[in-house]
Amino acid sequence: MQVIAVRLTEEELAAVDDLARKRGQSRSDAVRDALAIATAAG
Repeated sequence: MQVIAVRLTEEELAAVDDLARKRGQSRSDAVRDALAIATAAG
């Protein structure tokens, strides 16, 4: 696994953190899940 840097607005970061909290995930896991869904949708 690689570490990457991504710039998010405060609102985007808050949304990621909210999603992670609701799912009981880390921020990284929430981002990975969102990316998997986005890329699967094609």
